[in-house]
Amino acid sequence: MLMCWCVQLNNLQKLLENKFSIGNAFVVDLFPTNTSNCVIALVGYCVAYVGICLQKFRDSQSVPLESLKIKPGDLMVSFDVVSLFTKFRVEESLTLLSQHFNDDILALYKHVITSTYFCFDGQFYEQTEGVAMGSPLSPVIANFYMEDFEIRAIKKATHKPACWYRYVDDTFVIWPHGKEKLTDFVNHLNGIHNNIQFTMEIEDEGHLPFLDIDIYKKMDGYLGHRV
Repeated sequence: MLMCWCVQLNNLQKLLENKFSIGNAFVVDLFPTNTSNCVIALVGYCVAYVGICLQKFRDSQSVPLESLKIKPGDLMVSFDVVSLFTKFRVEESLTLLSQHFNDDILALYKHVITSTYFCFDGQFYEQTEGVAMGSPLSPVIANFYMEDFEIRAIKKATHKPACWYRYVDDTFVIWPHGKEKLTDFVNHLNGIHNNIQFTMEIEDEGHLPFLDIDIYKKMDGYLGHRV
């Protein structure tokens, strides 16, 4: 018999203040249950199909900055997806997963992804959109979804970035087409899916904060970084 994850919500005060708004991400602690081993197995199945594109990296230290040479007029830009974990559509992710897995495995993915419950003040609640932050499967599914999204988005863009390196919902970009075309590009990204919306930060005096590092332009045209 399949059983659901039992979760305890962190940061209850924030949840109260936001009146359970699904747009505000929350983190859950996942207690071992009968589905724990199932989730670990599903993560293993899915990672085989995640990270196969060149755009994804595992952390800020693995961005290949030393190999990137920036030209005069190029801009360093970062994009952030607003509330990715609670915004992307589970149904669309399951459709993507169906291209790689049979119906039995797909049913397990659906059960685990759509069975997030938490207890607050003696009552149980169900998360009905997105995935819960705290589940080991959530970032894998989010990456799976975003890889498909970004491949389609960049392919259809009139002007494309010189590079695009993403860590889950944060993306580092070198933009060679000027600020006006950059505005067109972010509008293009935000026009693809109502739930996937990007905010943008442009370099300031040759520096761009990204994740836990400061990326800066060096005199020789290459990029450096400091913590």
